[in-house]
Amino acid sequence: MTEQWDTQMEALGEFIRRRRKLANLSLRQLAEKTRLDGEGHAAPGTPAVEQAVEADLRLSDQQKAALISVYRSMLGAG
Repeated sequence: MTEQWDTQMEALGEFIRRRRKLANLSLRQLAEKTRLDGEGHAAPGTPAVEQAVEADLRLSDQQKAALISVYRSMLGAG
């Protein structure tokens, strides 16, 4: 099962990579274009830790908010 999943993920990654290159987009440009309403994404100037939390698709919005809240409280910013 895991092997099949890995194969499918590699195929998807290759498909996206080919399309991105055909469109002459950098990874950064593609990332910007794929953000829908900016909802759930970190604003420019946000610390890298917060950006990583916001970008992690495995986390729910509630989990992201909790992690960011704890991170900010440890820095004395929240």
